[in-house]
Amino acid sequence: MVNYIHDHWQPGDRLYVFREAKRQFAFYGPKAGFKPEDYILGNQDLLEVDEWSGEALKKYRRDVEALSGQSQLWFLLARKPEADQGALLADLSHVGTQLDTYTKPGALGCLYDMRRDAGGNE
Repeated sequence: MVNYIHDHWQPGDRLYVFREAKRQFAFYGPKAGFKPEDYILGNQDLLEVDEWSGEALKKYRRDVEALSGQSQLWFLLARKPEADQGALLADLSHVGTQLDTYTKPGALGCLYDMRRDAGGNE
């Protein structure tokens, strides 16, 4: 997953690493060539899809909103079932335009254009 993102990386891209993927990213990210300025480590533990509410969701959304305006923002989610991956994609579709998605069992890497005017997102 990390290699896929790095292989498709463009100058100016950023990566948001969800808390559930931090451990794996800490190991594989530097090996793939990521530098600390390339990514943001999320601190919110997103629970099962039926629990996507409350403070954790609000804090995650604040993190994402702070990144609005970013033309190429990758998201890395790991150790989550497909239902949670789908919920994340649905949520992100409200704040950005999906450009790329790569999935493996239990993992998701997706690229979004987070500019408010991209794809009609005003």
